[in-house]
Amino acid sequence: MKEIQQILRHYDDKRSSGISMALATVVNIHGSSYRRPGARMLIFENGNWTGGISGGCLEGDILKHALKAIYEGKPSIRRYDTTQTDNYEVGVGLGCQGIIDILIAPLKASEAETHFEYLRQVIKKRSPCTLVQVCLNNSKIPLNEGLIVGEERVGEDILKFLGKSEGALFEKFMRAAEMESRSIYFNFYASHGKDLHIFIEKFKPVVHLYVFGDNYDVHPIVDICSTLGWKTSLIGNRYKIFKRVLSTADNIVHSKDPYPDLEIDAYSAVILMAHDYKTDLRNLRLMSGTDTFYIGLLGPRDRGERLMSDLKKSMGTLDDALLQKVYMPTGLDIGANTPEEIAISVVAEVNTVLRKRNGSFLRERSTPIHPRT
Repeated sequence: MKEIQQILRHYDDKRSSGISMALATVVNIHGSSYRRPGARMLIFENGNWTGGISGGCLEGDILKHALKAIYEGKPSIRRYDTTQTDNYEVGVGLGCQGIIDILIAPLKASEAETHFEYLRQVIKKRSPCTLVQVCLNNSKIPLNEGLIVGEERVGEDILKFLGKSEGALFEKFMRAAEMESRSIYFNFYASHGKDLHIFIEKFKPVVHLYVFGDNYDVHPIVDICSTLGWKTSLIGNRYKIFKRVLSTADNIVHSKDPYPDLEIDAYSAVILMAHDYKTDLRNLRLMSGTDTFYIGLLGPRDRGERLMSDLKKSMGTLDDALLQKVYMPTGLDIGANTPEEIAISVVAEVNTVLRKRNGSFLRERSTPIHPRT
């Protein structure tokens, strides 16, 4: 999600200049690849670019083809086959053991705002959504009727351009993307013509981390979240929080004031680190009734158990749903000592819970890191 935020910022900086551009998107992968489907790279006609579609191996070649696409005004799909260890693709030994398809879609300055509007919607939404790109259109549907290669649309918009059987197949893949929570690339022969390739991309809201605390150890957590592109809200005494963090966090809530509605949803995580028992207990009680997927209690296990015991006394009972999302002590076991190391441990655990993983060593994993297509 941060990559999309970065691309939109660079586009906004250039939008008044009338400059043309191209958007390169990883749309399909067979085997292994450093980046996953949906990785993006925005290239301007002056050669400047932002984002990325690999670990630095393919960007140079994509830049060359993107400038050609801008000049010719024609989209294309570039395929990179890195399955052969002795095959030096584009002059670099990639060794990723995968096949990578990248859609390069030129955008005139007059077209770009409509294109990026869907990405702006993705950034704002607090519920999962789906975007669709047409990657290849050899059908008889005129491109100026809506199925423009490279243009991003919400899924429902595509249905009106498909026949009954194609629409049913498209909806099947839409449901699969929803149920499996992943992006899907597929193609079919349309009844009205030839080939139609479509990339269905599944988006989840950006994580919003609520940190209840105002001591110096909250600052590394906010810094890491900013690097990840997560939203952060600090709830504490604003006069104790370093001024540097005031410009990094998305929101500061002064704890002396009555707490406003914090809008904590299923994509929000909570860290309680006030270093004051009564404050943490009060905040734990407040957070226990929210939709957050994670509540982390900083401190030793016996302190956390005491907090949970006192919470049960005040509430009468604690349901399993709450117990499942409380982590005490918060963080992964990485031997963290300093505030910075603790911040890495805590944020890593939040991400682990979000992705439904167990935080173990990758070398002990017997299956691929990501599902193979």
